[in-house]
Amino acid sequence: MSNTAQKAAMSTGVARVDMKFEVVVIPVSDVDRAKEFYGRLGWRLDADFRFDNGFHVVQFTPPGSACSIQVLLRRRNDLSSLISTKEITSPPSQAHQHKR
Repeated sequence: MSNTAQKAAMSTGVARVDMKFEVVVIPVSDVDRAKEFYGRLGWRLDADFRFDNGFHVVQFTPPGSACSIQVLLRRRNDLSSLISTKEITSPPSQAHQHKR
């Protein structure tokens, strides 16, 4: 952290938090097929968990990456607690303008 950033953090009482992007969750309809796909890419398999309720999740990390992906079975009820979606009610032309 630079001296300027340190002084700003001290004067506002807010500390800087060094955050890293560590994992991306990818819901899929077929975990075994996704596992085969990422395995053929040469990505490292970090975890493969199967649960009694049918929930299945695998984690891969690409070579040289600090970020991993978690592939899990996409079922509407399972994902409702993991993923929040925001409904876009404006026409696409207006939605595009808001992204700028």
